[in-house]
Amino acid sequence: MAEKFVLDVLQSPSPADFPASSTEYDITYKGNNSWTIVGYVDAQNGFGAMIRSRWACTVSSKAGTKSWTGEAVLHN
Repeated sequence: MAEKFVLDVLQSPSPADFPASSTEYDITYKGNNSWTIVGYVDAQNGFGAMIRSRWACTVSSKAGTKSWTGEAVLHN
C-alpha cells in the first residue's frame, strides 16, 4: 500500500521500480492500525535520468474496512 502513496509523489511514476523483496523495507508498527515504512525506489527525475531515492511513508487502516490513508515523503 505504501508504494501507491510513493507513486503519487514521484515526478515520473510510470517507470518506477521498487525492491522485489519485502525484506528491503523497514516496517514499524506505530499502534492504532498505523505503520511507518521506509524503502527506496528507482525512478526518473525531471531530466529523464533514473535515480534511486529513499522514501518514508506512514499508512493507516480503518479497522474493519479496506480503506487506507497515507502520506509519503521522498529523501533524495
